[in-house]
Amino acid sequence: MPRAQPPVGVPARLAVYLRWLIAIRLVVITSVVLPYLLIQLSAPEGQPPTFDLLFLIAGGTYLASLVYIALLRVLRARPTWHAHLQFGGDLLLVTSLVYFFGGIGSPFSMLYLVVIMVAAALLRHRAGLVVATGAYLLYAGLLTALARGWLPQGPIELSASEIAWRLPYNLIVHFVGFYAVALLTSYLAANVSRAERELEEQRDTLANLEVFHHDVVQSISSGLIATDLDGRVTSVNRAALEILGRPEAELLARPIRACGLFD
Repeated sequence: MPRAQPPVGVPARLAVYLRWLIAIRLVVITSVVLPYLLIQLSAPEGQPPTFDLLFLIAGGTYLASLVYIALLRVLRARPTWHAHLQFGGDLLLVTSLVYFFGGIGSPFSMLYLVVIMVAAALLRHRAGLVVATGAYLLYAGLLTALARGWLPQGPIELSASEIAWRLPYNLIVHFVGFYAVALLTSYLAANVSRAERELEEQRDTLANLEVFHHDVVQSISSGLIATDLDGRVTSVNRAALEILGRPEAELLARPIRACGLFD
């Protein structure tokens, strides 16, 4: 696997991505909480809405988002630190959602993969593995605590027999999935980053060649007019302008035959 290199313009681009992460996180948690709140408000009369753990999770997420916004300025020179803080907060958020929505049977465990992919894409190989390890430790710890009764079951409870077979299955599948996603994403991101660097180098080389070509053409004492394959004028050196006695604007991009040079 090629050694990962930092992407072009890491600090500036990472700061922009961190802002997007804050916004996307708020949209996701709101899209989870709002339908649940509407269901509670539409409950039969005489059954008041209950203050569930989900609302506490949402409140913590909104508060953390305010902290992240403040850290955009405080950690402006260290966006990588800020990114790791957000990834850690996201892992805690996903773990809370997994606990609230069924524990072992929760579909929200797939959100761990999103956090791992973002970390591997933005900060490459090592960060992806670190986040994958943190995600697995939190997930495995939560499932173990639920299976052993160290934590109370959430609103969605599973039978003991279902827990018995799903616990080892989920631990194995998520272990393989977390690290596979981290490695694959970091590998693909490294290839994209390398392609970006090569493209930037080619652009610089082309720009240097254009400058060199322009200097050489302008230094020729004889008149020289260059055209493209369609016969349109692309460049005229100073000697040609002096010979023709015409401004460059009248010649550029015009068909060579329309310039009156062969009359």
